This record gives sequence, C-alpha cells and structure tokens, in this order.
Amino acid sequence: MLRSDDHWLEISDLFGAAALSGDWAEALNGLADGCGGAHGQLIGVGPSPSIQFNLSPRLAADDLDEFVAIGGADPVTNPRVRMGLRLPVLEAWHEVDCLDAAEASPAYGDFCRRHDIPYGSQVNLAHDASGLVGLAVLRTRVQGAPEAADRRAFEALAPHVRAAVKLQQALEGRGAQLLAGAMEGLGRIAFVCDRHGLVQAMTPSAEQALHTGPLKLRRGRLGVANPAASHRLEVAIDRASQGATSPGQGPTVTLATPGDGIGAPTIIDVVALPAAPYALGFEPRVLVVVQGAGRSQSEIEQLLQSAYGLTAAEAHVAACLGNGDSPEGIAMARQVSAGTIRTQLRSIYQKLDVNRQLELAARLAAFR
Repeated sequence: MLRSDDHWLEISDLFGAAALSGDWAEALNGLADGCGGAHGQLIGVGPSPSIQFNLSPRLAADDLDEFVAIGGADPVTNPRVRMGLRLPVLEAWHEVDCLDAAEASPAYGDFCRRHDIPYGSQVNLAHDASGLVGLAVLRTRVQGAPEAADRRAFEALAPHVRAAVKLQQALEGRGAQLLAGAMEGLGRIAFVCDRHGLVQAMTPSAEQALHTGPLKLRRGRLGVANPAASHRLEVAIDRASQGATSPGQGPTVTLATPGDGIGAPTIIDVVALPAAPYALGFEPRVLVVVQGAGRSQSEIEQLLQSAYGLTAAEAHVAACLGNGDSPEGIAMARQVSAGTIRTQLRSIYQKLDVNRQLELAARLAAFR
C-alpha cells in the first residue's frame, strides 16, 4: 500500500518515465505494490473484440497466451471487460469477488482461480471507436478485496497513468511522421501504416502519386484499381502489420500490380516494421514503398510473371533483353535455337503490348 505522499509521487513519476522509455514493467509493478495488490495490468482491447496489448509483467508469457486463448478480451467471457464497456473513462470499480461470475463465464472464472487473481480494481483510461485501454490491479485470495485505502490509492493514481498512456500514444504516432520524413529524404514514394493497416503518414511524392498514379486511398487503406491486385496488397499489409507469424517469414513482400495496358505495372514493397515490446499499438507497423530499386534478375523475372503472366522462360528472355542482350546471344546462352527465342519474343511483345525491343526495355525499367 502507499506509505506516504512521496511514495505516491514516486509511482506517478514511474509512469511518466514509462511513457518516454516504453518500458512499463517497473511502473505497473510499483502500482500493484502501492495499491496492495499482486499484479499491475495495462490492457488494450480492440473493437473486434481482440487483445491489442496486454502488459502484466508479473504474469508469465504462457499465462498471457492462455488469457488470449480463452477469449479474455470478449465481454461475454470476461466480466471485467463487460463492466469496462459500460462505464465512462476514469470511473473506477472494485470487485468483491470476480469468481461470482464463474457460473456465467466458466473459462474466465477457472483462469482466475488457477492464477489466483479473484479480486481487483479496474478503470478505463481511454474508450473510443478503436477500442478501450484499461488499467487494473489484480489481487490474490489472501490479499482479499481492496480496502478503502487501496481503492483511494488506485483512483488517485489512475489519472496519472492515463496521462502517461496518452503521451506514449502521441509519441508512437509521431514515429510515423518521422519515418515518412526519412523516406522523403531518400526520394521515395512511401506510406506508413499502423497496426490496423491504416495510413498514418506519407511522403509528399506519395501524396502526389495518389492523384496521378494507380494507388488510391479508401477509408484510410491503400488500394489500386485492379480488384485482384488491390486484394493482394491489402492482404500483404494486414500480414505485415501482425509481424512475422511463421518461421522463415521475411519482413518484405514485393507485389506487381498490372498496368492499364499502356503504362508499366506498379511495383510495391510491403515491409513489416519491428514492434517494440511495450508498445501500445499506435507505433508504425508497416512501410509501403512504391518502385523500390536494386532488384536481382530472379526478382525481376518473378515480377514479370506476376504482372504480365509470362512463363518462367519468357520472363528470363525478357529480363535478358532488358539488360541489352541480343536474341542470338540469349539463344546461345540457353542452348536453344534462335527460332525458339523469336517465338518467345513474339509472345512477350503481345503480353506486354509493345512492338520493339526498345519499348520492351523502357517497360522493364520500372522493375529495376
């Protein structure tokens, strides 16, 4: 429990430091101790409902995973979330015993019983269309329900925790602007997206591209005119926003969206950005860069197959022609007849809607 006014100020300062450093463990542990509890918890629940973040440093990672698995963010399952959705911001509530809800929510009641967190104090720090941010101090059965002094301590500290949360949200949001500024310095067409795949910042050249190019912004999400290509782009951004989800999954996905029959296709790199361990989910998560440079020949050939439907052999021939190789030289290198290369060349011209090798070279420049 709180020992003095200085102890109260010490805990408040810990949260101010947490917002700047991004490490909330010491502050949440200090809150739990100051309010006579076992665990401090800061949780973000999305509108789905889904867990956006769940910071509870004294609970093991496996316990937090189990909390997600039982649907801990669902108000149907979790009576604490259900209560939080009903109350306004900064109106705290203190449970007598959440195990009373076990009959209606057996999975959550069993979780509380096994992890010995039957009691607690809770409050909403933020609640809007994107979800809610909740603060809790969870207590063991031995500690019992919070007494008056512990309730007052929790309610007095909650506004300071809310201020720290709002500060970190602002700093994380600023990260998107800083990243866009860095990409502008490199002369790139780039968009920065958050964990929901919504564009939070863009370079000036990207803003111009929305007016002149195939990329469009619809309800905050990037898309293109071609429905199939737009779906592939949306899926790539959504996957990148979740970070690596399988072993060996690379941070970058490259897409080629079809041109309009005259212009070259748009080449897009979708890059998953690393998530900070104590981020609240407002930091940039995805970088989308248009027409990246420095691709290998194998990458160019894969993009040609994706954008124009070329076969693997046709893509190789086209890439070689784009490098300035002659049809005769390509035939010799591939150990095929010149007639075979001419047949493939006619198919390439038809699929790319060009008539000469110079036009083909100009069309391939977009892939490099």
